[in-house]
Amino acid sequence: MAKRVAPYLKQIPSPGTGFVLNVESLMALKPDLVVPWDRKPDQVGFLWPRGLSVVTLYLEGLADLLSGTRELLPICAYCSLHFYR
Repeated sequence: MAKRVAPYLKQIPSPGTGFVLNVESLMALKPDLVVPWDRKPDQVGFLWPRGLSVVTLYLEGLADLLSGTRELLPICAYCSLHFYR
């Protein structure tokens, strides 16, 4: 759905899905922050030691999505103020 709303996303290689992560693709993107689903702690255990900043979210419904977004906003704001000047 996101690719229909924002077609430019088609140009960005996919690092996987919420269930299967393609670590090689993810590492090639050199992300500032990775936000995986919290149901895969082994992925976090793999990503963090490789120098990636990781914040996990556990989403079961819209209420979790709202609270997760509220948790991410201050992190994104901090990063934009301190790293992208």
